[in-house]
Amino acid sequence: MDSRKLIFLDVDGVLATSRQILELDDAGLVPLDASCVQNLAEVVRDTGAEIVVSSAWRNDGQLYQHLLSSLEVLGGRDLAMAVVGTTPTLHQGRGFEIVQWMAEQQVPESTRLVIFEDSLQHHHNIEAAGLGAALVKTVLDPNLEEGLTKGAAEQAMRLLGAK
Repeated sequence: MDSRKLIFLDVDGVLATSRQILELDDAGLVPLDASCVQNLAEVVRDTGAEIVVSSAWRNDGQLYQHLLSSLEVLGGRDLAMAVVGTTPTLHQGRGFEIVQWMAEQQVPESTRLVIFEDSLQHHHNIEAAGLGAALVKTVLDPNLEEGLTKGAAEQAMRLLGAK
């Protein structure tokens, strides 16, 4: 039997690029980048991975619901249904919140992980928590290719493996 596959998902800088962050919708919410969401959908479809939201968006009910509905609209119902939870808020950094979630869920060591994250501060914390090998770095910089690019999606698929 294949091992479980998990994606820990940040939103800003992964699914929402600087262009989207500057273009709030009518409700004042940040729209997600369709190509970034489609790249995430491809990773989930091709690997069978489940998604755990590690973004600060998990702490705001309106943003979290906006995320779920946007995943469904832009990536399909299967993508929205792949979301299985959110990490706890411990104020110790994203890496340790992921470790805590995995402990609470009794995630087996054989589980394959990918962590999509753009923040350098969180990169360091993820590495300090011993999860650096699972980190797929994305960029939030209007001068660079931003968000969950095709290249980032391909890196994630290599880490997770095919279905």
